[in-house]
Amino acid sequence: MDSVPHRSCSLVSSTRSPRSNWRRRCPWLLRDPRVTHVEVDVALVEFCDSGGLSALMAAALLAADRHVLLNLVQIRLPLQRILEATKLSRLLCPPE
Repeated sequence: MDSVPHRSCSLVSSTRSPRSNWRRRCPWLLRDPRVTHVEVDVALVEFCDSGGLSALMAAALLAADRHVLLNLVQIRLPLQRILEATKLSRLLCPPE
């Protein structure tokens, strides 16, 4: 069986909002046909406004268009509540 090289990228946000690096990093990562799953560590995200939610949704939709699963991991309670209230948890959170 042929092995496919593993490719990973860290999309960890160290700022207050997840919006900061997504628009630069997500498109180039998703262009690689070997990428089938992206996990975004949001453990350091303390705040997410409508712009951050929009960036998360845009990244998830771009990933879905390219048949890539995009999930958030290490979600803290404040962000989890926002994702659940906006129904984005269905799109961005891995099933438990």
